[in-house]
Amino acid sequence: MIIGGERVLLYGGEFHYFRVPHELWEDRLQKMKAAGLNLVATYIPWNFHETKEGEFNWARDRDLEKFITLTEKYGFYLVIKPGPYICAEWDSGGFPDWLLAKKINLREDDPKYLKIVGKYYKEIAKILRPHLITKGGNIILFQIENEYDHLIAFSGVKRYRDNALRYHLKLLKMVRKTGIDIPTFAVEGSFLRKSEIIDARTYYPNIPWIWLWEFNDFDKAIDASVAEQPKKPLMIMELETGWFAQFGRPLYQIEPEVTRAILRTVIAEGASVMNQFLFVGGTTFPYWNCKGDLDGIGTCTTYDFGHSPIREWGEVSPTKYHMARNTAQFLDSFEDVLFEAEKKEGAAKFIDAGNTVALVDRKKGAVKPDFSGTFENVKVVETAGRKGGFIMIRNLTEDTHRVQIEYFSPAEKRNKRLPMKGDLELGPRSSFLLPIDIPIGDGGMVLKQSTCELLLRKKIGNDEFVFLVGKSELKSRTYLKCGSAKPVVVEGDFRVEKARDGYIIENDNGGLRIIKVGGVFFVFLDDKKAARVWDRQEAVVVSDYYYIGDILVDRKSIGISAQVKNGSNQRTRIFTAFVPKAIRINNVKVKFKYDKETGSATFEYDCAVEELPKITWLDSPRFISDIEEKECGYNDSSWKTIALPKALEQAGFLEHGFIWYRQKFGLKGKPSECRAKIVTNDIDRFYVYINGEFIWRGIGSPDLDITGAVKKGENVLAVRYENAYHTKAHPHEGPIKKLSGIMQPVKIHGRASGRAFSIILKKMLIRERAGGLIKGYHKSECSESGWRVSPPAKKYVFAKDMGELLWYRRKFKLLPRKGGVCALKLTIDHALERCVIYLNGRALGKYESVGPQNDFYIPEPFLRNENTLAILIEGPGFHPVKESGFMPPVLKDPKIGFYYTAKLLNVRISG
Repeated sequence: MIIGGERVLLYGGEFHYFRVPHELWEDRLQKMKAAGLNLVATYIPWNFHETKEGEFNWARDRDLEKFITLTEKYGFYLVIKPGPYICAEWDSGGFPDWLLAKKINLREDDPKYLKIVGKYYKEIAKILRPHLITKGGNIILFQIENEYDHLIAFSGVKRYRDNALRYHLKLLKMVRKTGIDIPTFAVEGSFLRKSEIIDARTYYPNIPWIWLWEFNDFDKAIDASVAEQPKKPLMIMELETGWFAQFGRPLYQIEPEVTRAILRTVIAEGASVMNQFLFVGGTTFPYWNCKGDLDGIGTCTTYDFGHSPIREWGEVSPTKYHMARNTAQFLDSFEDVLFEAEKKEGAAKFIDAGNTVALVDRKKGAVKPDFSGTFENVKVVETAGRKGGFIMIRNLTEDTHRVQIEYFSPAEKRNKRLPMKGDLELGPRSSFLLPIDIPIGDGGMVLKQSTCELLLRKKIGNDEFVFLVGKSELKSRTYLKCGSAKPVVVEGDFRVEKARDGYIIENDNGGLRIIKVGGVFFVFLDDKKAARVWDRQEAVVVSDYYYIGDILVDRKSIGISAQVKNGSNQRTRIFTAFVPKAIRINNVKVKFKYDKETGSATFEYDCAVEELPKITWLDSPRFISDIEEKECGYNDSSWKTIALPKALEQAGFLEHGFIWYRQKFGLKGKPSECRAKIVTNDIDRFYVYINGEFIWRGIGSPDLDITGAVKKGENVLAVRYENAYHTKAHPHEGPIKKLSGIMQPVKIHGRASGRAFSIILKKMLIRERAGGLIKGYHKSECSESGWRVSPPAKKYVFAKDMGELLWYRRKFKLLPRKGGVCALKLTIDHALERCVIYLNGRALGKYESVGPQNDFYIPEPFLRNENTLAILIEGPGFHPVKESGFMPPVLKDPKIGFYYTAKLLNVRISG
């Protein structure tokens, strides 16, 4: 990517500002910066900012200007993705509810639709324009639409394919009209490759319940993209770190080895932009979630995306965060090599993998030492140029392979073998990016090849350091062309063998080992120790600290801001350009050892077990029913009227959550064989009551037997409907548009005193929100008069007179620990059947008894000195399979605990 006339390798991650409270944006950006990223990407969800047509909200959690300014503060380039369609496992894929009501075609060349999109673009451009890279800002790319190839492939609608290019070019024209003059792209839009718009790629080899370790198809898509748009940068805008969670399915946590293999693959493919999706975990607060898959019942509150590098609650992952950070160190150190390198098709190949795989056809069976024709999930690729290059090797099978590889040496212009002696052990699900012919220092030294990966090179004072990483269970073999300079062992065990023009250095990977060749220190690390390496300017820190937020380096001092976890002895070694005279931790002087040869100081900090922040319940739990709307005598005189057939969106009822419908109907005789037909969208769940009696609950359009509930004279039908979510306007979830509510007039039919009757309810009374929300049951200031008090118990089971909808309330206090950080979670081990959780009046999350989510992050900005936890519990009503009997609502006692706690350290090294 060329920015301001200079080549820049963009490496970053996805951060959805709309899933993180605005008070926490800076903390998450600091952690992204500490990971070495230089790029942030985010969607802009249209419906989050324009919930009512023509009324935009840019305040607090919607303050896009603030978010952009913070990314500028920390020196990030920014990719903005405003849609109009974003997907993002977000309600309607970002389309506002009011837009769904209009008679227009979404996501295509419809003049009415495009006119409304133009107004949206014009509004967001007011915020974006001053921050464009062309205006001195940091916004470098603008995404148009999203994953349109999927719409074409899975919808079966011919006009999407026929009009795709014209539609996107009209969006581009509208973008340009607003003054947005930076490059544009679309993700998964292969039809765009001959246009101005860049076709960016995704890389999702692991999608649970669909496919796992399917790398080859994504490789082929990259090859096609590069071939068909050779003058455009290769952009991997969704590089998989995980997958979203759905109700009724297990939480899927992707193995770090998947992301590791993707990173090595796309680096070898020559990617200019690598965006890890997702990097900052977030929360999809109620009711912004979507349906999930075609048969889904909703996506979960957590959007930690199968273990994000920065977790939903702000903790850094001990695996994925440091893997991403180590990758950033490598890219920053060796980007000059990568800029000169090109993928060399067929230059590298397996020449011997022993007799591990045989191919058997109808004539014979034969061992294939090069894996040819075996469909074995292994691959080798060479990327190289005049400054050397790398061999990408991956073994995605469950087997160990011992291999030999042939590659083309860019320095010697001939084929060579890797490794020079013996073989290379490829463990299950392993991947490597091994260096070849890379110049080291200024004295003509060349790293000819290594079975270790390069991590970091750093000039510290007059010395150069090169850090290499090898798997702890494997031996490393490194061949250095170094003339007469002889390796000198500084630390650890090495075996050194003279070669024709240098030395072969062997060691068993483990811990940290140092050998010096000429004026260069080669530091060999195992993969666990590599995760503890941090660097800034002329300093490298190897530390057991859980997290280092910043390293400030001056000529004669270094300051380190760090966090440590309870009960651990923290060892730190720092390589500096000056001789330390004193080291202080939180203003307390500590002893240290200084090694003059390596210019490094080692010291320890014993983090004793300290008392955790204290959580105290302030009262006993309280409960109240919230079901009075079902009763015949309920006063509904203030309710509005909806004429059927008309969806909620079409009638202007745009709030998500519970909706009540009511209507009276009369029977002139004794009822028999009476039924009620209620037609919905077959997506949302609803509860049906006749004359205050619970009849049915479920999803669909049932024809219900109501004979036992109706009577001669006046009757009351009441329906509690949950407008829970829309589809994300993606064909994987069904229709692009999902309309909500009772979709047709309700038909009540049967016999009264033996005579057939049919009643059509074309109008119904309607009210948004559960009654308890209107009364403020979820708020701290709500009066608790009339609430039932229960002694604390392990489980609460609710009698039939409490109904199918009720509230739990309890107050607690958090006493934080000075000099520390923590992240709170609420745990609901079990409830029947669903819960909506509130804290101090703010919606926190949704629980479903089918799982998988039991823990809910409590964001720090939600907390007060005294806190009110309120839970709206929806019971099953009847046995869900038999559709009869009574099953009570149940709530196991909610628990409040910690995701993690850490102590803050301030380390000062003075020279």
